[in-house]
Amino acid sequence: MKTSKIIFILTISGIAILSGFGCDDSQDEIQTQLDSVKFDIVVLDDEGNEGMIFDAGTDVTLALKLTNQSNEDFLWDLLNNCELMLLEDFYTLYKIDNNEEQNGDRIVTIGKPYVVPDGCLSINLPPVKYSPGTTIFLEIPWSNNSNTPLGRGKYFSTLTHIQRIDNDRSIFLDLRVDFEIQ
Repeated sequence: MKTSKIIFILTISGIAILSGFGCDDSQDEIQTQLDSVKFDIVVLDDEGNEGMIFDAGTDVTLALKLTNQSNEDFLWDLLNNCELMLLEDFYTLYKIDNNEEQNGDRIVTIGKPYVVPDGCLSINLPPVKYSPGTTIFLEIPWSNNSNTPLGRGKYFSTLTHIQRIDNDRSIFLDLRVDFEIQ
């Protein structure tokens, strides 16, 4: 399997359901190809290994992992990255604060590992073609935005979004990753 990593220098386990608008035979074929693109949010350690439990002091990296499991090329462009970065929940990190006094957990917003760059949506570069079997990571280290290292605890990040593939097709993403710093 081919793997590419894209680190957003621009200061850039879930379910992905792919849907098309209108379906004739050719669209059914396209839909079948799109259904084979898998989206996940993952957390990486300092060496780029996926994990769910990390040692204190690890500069974790949040990553959107796209795997082209189809028989066709998959296109992704910087405009897609910018659209994601403008979302409220994209790579927003939350801490689960176990509060026994209040008989339950409290969710605390920690922040994001990036600031959306000026003019992000005006970037007009051609899309990159990813061949079948390719996995790409759209990753941003937590320290990217001068964030302090994460303390011990349980954390999560989510992404709920309808991602544009082209003018006729979109992907509904409902993703979440949970991890722990020990």
